[in-house]
Amino acid sequence: MKKREAAGPRTQTVKSCITAKELEDGGFTAQADEGNANCKNKIVTQTPTKQELSVACTDEDSRTGRIQIEAVDNKHMKGVMDMVTGGGGKMNMQLTGKWLATSCAGADDE
Repeated sequence: MKKREAAGPRTQTVKSCITAKELEDGGFTAQADEGNANCKNKIVTQTPTKQELSVACTDEDSRTGRIQIEAVDNKHMKGVMDMVTGGGGKMNMQLTGKWLATSCAGADDE
């Protein structure tokens, strides 16, 4: 972690797909902690354009935090994720996204 911190911010590009149904069910954290029974994700706020979730994980990588995702318009989204680990480490992620296609076909293949 100290090496990453010393290197400074970095950009990572990931192509994925979230359906309208997944958004209704808290899709952003569902993907991140899929299958992890030690993580509890709770929707704090949900509107047609914004979703805020709290996250609490009690496994060996314990962490707590929040995730906010907002639809800027019908083709763009932005978000922020702030986490604190059980060891006192802090993580902040700035997210941006854009609409690519009407179908999820092949989106998670990369």
